[in-house]
Amino acid sequence: MNYKILSGIAVIGITIISLNYFSESNKLENRPTQLPSNEAAVNLPESSPIRPALSHEKEELKKVDLQAIEDVALNNRESSDELVIAADSFSEQFVVKDKTTDKEVLSRSSVDNFFIDDISKALTYMEKVDYSEDSQLRKDTLEQFIIDELKDVQIFDQKSDCAGKVCIIEMTYSSNSDNESINKLSNFAKNYAFESFKTNENGDNVLKAIYIATDDPSQLSFEIN
Repeated sequence: MNYKILSGIAVIGITIISLNYFSESNKLENRPTQLPSNEAAVNLPESSPIRPALSHEKEELKKVDLQAIEDVALNNRESSDELVIAADSFSEQFVVKDKTTDKEVLSRSSVDNFFIDDISKALTYMEKVDYSEDSQLRKDTLEQFIIDELKDVQIFDQKSDCAGKVCIIEMTYSSNSDNESINKLSNFAKNYAFESFKTNENGDNVLKAIYIATDDPSQLSFEIN
């Protein structure tokens, strides 16, 4: 009888202990997982699979990626801006040789556009044309011609450049100047010469001209394109 009572008490005790154990286990399983602190995350060993990313770290990574994309776009724009145009290709936008007649054919639209547009647009475009000794020689000759032959002309402003076979110029000068001297300007070399003379709001004369190198100015024929 006493044995049975002791056995019953033992069973009850074991049951209570087991219930307490499972209750504590359930509490541990349901307890929220504690993420390591910033410092703990930094000090985790490389082999650890736990690598929590903090929100500000994500933002920083996003900023770096956007900056990288912007840098690439900027580099592409700069590379595009630095493209060099071959001197021959530039010249052929204005004059090409007809293989059938062996005459040079002028692109009238290219010449017309030059006179329509502001000269700064043409000058900017010509800066991209590859250097050639011939165009540099023409530029030097044009500038020297102005010094020697237009010394009696009162020049207020001058913009000019040469690239390939083409030289352009815009010159603002006094209305009291000798027009005969100005009319000689195209003779600085053998050229197809296209000139426009106007008067600005100040009453000064403005010459805008394009000179295209040629061995024989009489060989020119026109093409409208």
